[in-house]
Amino acid sequence: MQQHAEVARREVLIAEALALNPIDRSALDSVRALQERWQQLAKALPLERKIEQALWQRFRSACDALFAKRKEAAAGADADRRRHLAEKEGLCGKLESSMAESGPMIVKILRDAKDAWSKAGPVPRTVETQIEARFQSAVGALQKQLDAAKRGAADTELNALLAKVRLCQLLEQAAADAQETAPATLEQWQALPALSTKFEHALRMRFEKALDALQAADGRYQVTLEQNRGPLLQSLLRFEILAGVESPTELSRERLQMQVEVLRSTLKTGAVTSKEDALLDLCKLAALPDKTTVVRIEQLIGKLKSAG
Repeated sequence: MQQHAEVARREVLIAEALALNPIDRSALDSVRALQERWQQLAKALPLERKIEQALWQRFRSACDALFAKRKEAAAGADADRRRHLAEKEGLCGKLESSMAESGPMIVKILRDAKDAWSKAGPVPRTVETQIEARFQSAVGALQKQLDAAKRGAADTELNALLAKVRLCQLLEQAAADAQETAPATLEQWQALPALSTKFEHALRMRFEKALDALQAADGRYQVTLEQNRGPLLQSLLRFEILAGVESPTELSRERLQMQVEVLRSTLKTGAVTSKEDALLDLCKLAALPDKTTVVRIEQLIGKLKSAG
């Protein structure tokens, strides 16, 4: 009767060995624990030699099968890691060879590469740090190039903006002086790069209005230019505050008052005037600035370039 009970206990161990999941991390510890229990049972109450050997063979076969499956799974995992490494090396190579592409194409390449990288599986641990560093370096180089291109484009637009403001100022001063010949032409305007839509539209209207007034010798326009001196100075001071640029020391009192007004308006409406909107308000205002004001405007635009 006890022999039957011991056989049943060994059958349980065999069943447990067969039930182990070979890819489970705890599988090795579990099979070793089963082997120890088998040895303890065998020592405590040995079975008939023939029965013991038959049961042991079945148990060992179950253990060997688990070891074989684990080895096979490990080999498959290694192959997968090598394949993933090849995929990531390909992504790095594509990024590294994309420096000559256009800005929009680089944006797409970066987006696709980051998406593919996040979906790629693990690589061999020995090269994990190196391949990650290579990828981040390639991404950083392309992003740096994009940032430089954006700064270059912004500087180009600010240069064109400044040039168009100067053309407007030339015509406005000529209109105020009642000159007979226009010091700036539409051809000069059109030779400059186009601005973003709202700036191009606002300055083009200012330019054409000054040109028409000059050609028509419109005295009312001269009065408007004089009346706009004050609003221009206010708009410039507000823009200097929003841009974080110092104003002339003699305007310290006016600047403090303006800062209080800006803060009060923000708290009341919750709306914050952007630097772009403040610049637009400044640029579209036709007026007769003195030399100091002209210098402030040009220096302010120059600082916007360096800050970009």
